[in-house]
Amino acid sequence: ISSSLDVFVHEQVVPLPVRILRCIQGYVTAHARRVIAPSKYLKGIVATWGVPPERITVVYNSVQKETEGTLPHSFRARSRPRVITVGRLVPWKGIPGLIDAVAIARVEFPNISLTIVGDGPDRVALEKYAVTRLPNEVTFTGGLSHADTLAVIKNADVFVLNSTYEGLSHLLIEAASLGVPIVATSVGGNSEVITDGVSGLLVPSGDLEAVAEALNRICKDSALREQLQAGALKSAHAFTQEAMITGTIQALQ
Repeated sequence: ISSSLDVFVHEQVVPLPVRILRCIQGYVTAHARRVIAPSKYLKGIVATWGVPPERITVVYNSVQKETEGTLPHSFRARSRPRVITVGRLVPWKGIPGLIDAVAIARVEFPNISLTIVGDGPDRVALEKYAVTRLPNEVTFTGGLSHADTLAVIKNADVFVLNSTYEGLSHLLIEAASLGVPIVATSVGGNSEVITDGVSGLLVPSGDLEAVAEALNRICKDSALREQLQAGALKSAHAFTQEAMITGTIQALQ
């Protein structure tokens, strides 16, 4: 399946294995007393399966705090402002667009650097592309431990999630809980974690000029950075383990 989730759920012509899986999925959810979805966005997706909305309850997943690990040497050597993204290196994560956006931002901030944490099938192609657009200014760390990933996010100046689809991004919640200024696309459940201008900056998916402008705004405006950091920390309170357990108990009662 190559379509986005929003398109796919409305497609009628799909391969036979997918039709079979859809039937199983519909049967299970139709006979459930309660379906719990981790975001309002995904509640809407489940509703397209034929489940009445009143039987779907949103309970946000929790993100537990963990001690940050060790910063990779390759990241410590990066110049500031440091931009970071984390994720599997696949097309819907929008890594080429982020590389382009950072290249645009270099007009105002010549020392800006980009660190990409994660691995995946697109890594070789992305490394080649980064050399053409941002020679010597992009670091690919590969996969890191969760603790080390948190350390990198914590020490970044901006965390960017430039994906075209997100159900409910745990990485976005973790970045918010670490008080890092955030730029994210306004897709899926991202707007349920980030309020534009309050706890981060939301940009249209696929708009690299908007990403570059958001990076410039955060890098040049210390008051905005402080505002977004405080807002991010506050927004993370909705994703505690206690809130998830309470919501789950209420859904099951």
